[in-house]
Amino acid sequence: MSRIDLSTREIFLRLASTPRTRSARADQLFRRLRNEEAEAVVEALLKAPARIAIAEKRPRAKAKSTA
Repeated sequence: MSRIDLSTREIFLRLASTPRTRSARADQLFRRLRNEEAEAVVEALLKAPARIAIAEKRPRAKAKSTA
């Protein structure tokens, strides 16, 4: 049976038997997801910055003096 074929009753039975338990499990899941996101942001901020490639300098055209 695929996950799509589950009925609402079966989903609730897999989550937990009581609304309080389902709520607690959902809170735990969302807390873990937020924690993982926060850790990813912290890791990205603590890493060394990426190196930026700068295009080669073009020689400037010399200004002609009219003096």
